[in-house]
Amino acid sequence: MSKFLTELELRCCQSDENYWILEAPLIYQSDMLGEVTIPAGFVTDLASTRHIPGVSFLWGSTAH
Repeated sequence: MSKFLTELELRCCQSDENYWILEAPLIYQSDMLGEVTIPAGFVTDLASTRHIPGVSFLWGSTAH
């Protein structure tokens, strides 16, 4: 069964409040991929996804 092995620990980026920085590694156990680790220091906007042509144009940046 896939599941997160660690808690999500984030802090807001001081230079841009639309971005977040991972404070501790985030580890996910995937049934298909095995263990996946996102390293501490990873920066995210918590809304990024793979882009489908046209969709980003119509609905991009609406999560903020």
